[in-house]
Amino acid sequence: MLAKRLLVAGVLLPTGILFLSLGGWAYNLLVTACLGVAAWEFWRMFTRGGYQPDLRLLVGGVIVIALARSTWGFARQDEILAALVVISLGVYIIRYELGSPSAATDFGVTAGGLLYLGWLGSYLISIRQLPNGFEWAILALLAVSAADVGAFFVGSGLGKHPMTARISPHKTWEGYVGGVLAGVLSGLLLAWLISLRIPAIQPVHGLLVGLVVSVLSPLGDFAESLFKRQFDLKDSSHIFPGHGGMMDRLDTLIYASVFSFYLIQVF
Repeated sequence: MLAKRLLVAGVLLPTGILFLSLGGWAYNLLVTACLGVAAWEFWRMFTRGGYQPDLRLLVGGVIVIALARSTWGFARQDEILAALVVISLGVYIIRYELGSPSAATDFGVTAGGLLYLGWLGSYLISIRQLPNGFEWAILALLAVSAADVGAFFVGSGLGKHPMTARISPHKTWEGYVGGVLAGVLSGLLLAWLISLRIPAIQPVHGLLVGLVVSVLSPLGDFAESLFKRQFDLKDSSHIFPGHGGMMDRLDTLIYASVFSFYLIQVF
């Protein structure tokens, strides 16, 4: 299992960095495609759990939100979200009239998926659109990846005290501390290397970004585990051997991009 994880990570990491460096529509379309796949996984999980979210609204809506964020930033997001909510309500009003007993709940699931994977997921695009966006995105996303790796190895070797017995029983406080240390140290080192070329980004920025994403981004892992545990699933899908599905790969990255985007505004 570890060999598979390392092999897949050895492909995913350089591919992600390559598209981050390209930026523009190459990167935005990659993120949009990934979010679309994640929306399909979200639909699949809830469908297996007996709910009926709308596949076309979920996948299509997430893609529309991400493409709009790529094109206009936040300028058109309110209109698009309003339109998607109104359309979703119309669909589920019709479904209830046709006999669906869970139409109201299914509307909530669909709207939740649009907000989670569409609105929040698109911050992966927004952070790249910032001034020095490549450097900020590399700093935030590699720091949270280092935190994930640190938490995995420290937790596997030393973990004894579970953080959440129900949602993610294998996550331990020892692993969490190891992840925070790895995230802070990697953020500090990356920012120092970046500062040699871009003085606007200093090591203290990397320390703060690394601290924030490593402390808070595990919430993304817990959020996705919440969905999986409710439906007794280990992974969101099996797209990546040893890693699970797209949602499994994006969970902490989405949260890191959200937290980092607003933290960077303060610098």
